[in-house]
Amino acid sequence: MNSPPKCAGCRNALPKKEYLQCLTCKGQYDLDCANVTYKLYCLMQRKDKWNCPECLNKIPKRGNTNTPVRNIDTTMDEVRQHRVGPRRPEEKDKPYRPRPLIVRLTRRETRDALLTAARVRRGVNTEGLQLPGPTRSLYINERLSGQNRYLFQKARLLASELKFKYVWTRHGKIYVRQEQGKERSRIREENDLFRVFGKSYF
Repeated sequence: MNSPPKCAGCRNALPKKEYLQCLTCKGQYDLDCANVTYKLYCLMQRKDKWNCPECLNKIPKRGNTNTPVRNIDTTMDEVRQHRVGPRRPEEKDKPYRPRPLIVRLTRRETRDALLTAARVRRGVNTEGLQLPGPTRSLYINERLSGQNRYLFQKARLLASELKFKYVWTRHGKIYVRQEQGKERSRIREENDLFRVFGKSYF
């Protein structure tokens, strides 16, 4: 029996009807990863002409000379950037880990395109960015509120213990899915952790 097709972004099973296929790369995306609302999807007359964010921003599928950050022009959208958290001490025989860098953009469209491109293209690292030191992995994530960061960490821990396969965020919202084909659940508060994970939460 053939397995159901997967979203090229999050790798979850695609819904039967509401998804988009990129005209250029032929990748198939659910509406969340395509950054298309259901209302907009229903209004689209030429769905066969849609292109995914990766192809729109000309991000290569192979090689790492270019990253999503360098291929999406954020120059005119960037308001400010700063690092957060305490400085990390240097450890012997281990590469130094800089503090997270927060970038604020003026346009939500640019932010969404950057995040979607980062999700689509896995395994990005610092190669080609002309940074000192050895090549290291590079992660691009949306910044969550303090409460949502706490809930997200809790959800990831419980998901690992209870063999839930998927925990992710989208537009500042937290979602959990036990496995492919199952309905996703949104985590808004601690009661939702109990509802999704059951008594094991305690």
